[in-house]
Amino acid sequence: MDENKQSAGRGARRNLKQNPKKNKNAQSKKKKIRRGGSVAAFLAALLLLIALGLRLRELNAQVEQARQERDQYQVRVDELQRQNAALSADLEEGVTSEKMQEIARGELGMVLPGEYVFYNTDS
Repeated sequence: MDENKQSAGRGARRNLKQNPKKNKNAQSKKKKIRRGGSVAAFLAALLLLIALGLRLRELNAQVEQARQERDQYQVRVDELQRQNAALSADLEEGVTSEKMQEIARGELGMVLPGEYVFYNTDS
């Protein structure tokens, strides 16, 4: 039985060799299948690249937002460090009547007798 299958296979190959039109049709069908597969693979790769590009763009926006937040925090840290340095200097200097008077004027609005206070109402 194996010989029959082999001889039938040989006969089919001979028919393809003898009939070039059938051979070309078979080859063109194979090419169409290959082209279809390559088009599908190309489209899949293209969709993957588009998805990756969109994700990359989204991540880039997040990085930029994080940089802006970092810059804002750095400004705040610098401001707090200046305040800390001023308070440390005040502690080292100790309590003086001039310092107490400066704090009372600045924070509590103290006015000495005979002084005039002018307020700017434009702002």
